[in-house]
Amino acid sequence: MNIGKAIHYKTKNTAAITAYSSNRIYPKVSPQGAKLPNITYQIISNPPIHAMRRDAKLYRPRVQIDYWSTSYSQCRLMAKAGENLWRDLTGVISTGSSGITVQRSFWQDEGEIAEVSPQAEITHHIWQEYLIWHTTTT
Repeated sequence: MNIGKAIHYKTKNTAAITAYSSNRIYPKVSPQGAKLPNITYQIISNPPIHAMRRDAKLYRPRVQIDYWSTSYSQCRLMAKAGENLWRDLTGVISTGSSGITVQRSFWQDEGEIAEVSPQAEITHHIWQEYLIWHTTTT
C-alpha cells in the first residue's frame, strides 16, 4: 500500500469525516461537477530516508489534505475532524492485504481560502499539511 491509498482508506473509514463528505474523497483534484462537501489529498514531497549500509525502508512524505464546502462552518468541522484523525496518528493502516505502519504523523500547517465563482458562489477551502513517518508492512 502506498501513502496515497492509505490516506484514502483511513479517511474513508473515519465516520467523523465521512459524515460530512459522504465518501467524496479524491486524489489531487475533485472530478468536474463533484458535489460539495468533499475532500482531496496529495503528496507534496516524499524524500528518501538514507541509512548507512542499506535502504531504511522508512518514509516521511509531506501530505496535504484539503476540505471543500459551500459552508464555512461545515468546512471548519470537517477540518477539525481531519485534524483529530491525522494529528499525532500512530499505528497500522491496512486493507488486510497490504498496509503501512505509521510511526507518527506531525501536523505542519493549515490555511484557509474562500473562492468566488463567476456566478458569485462561494467555496470554502481549508488545507492541512502533515509529515507522516511510516514503513510499509507488505
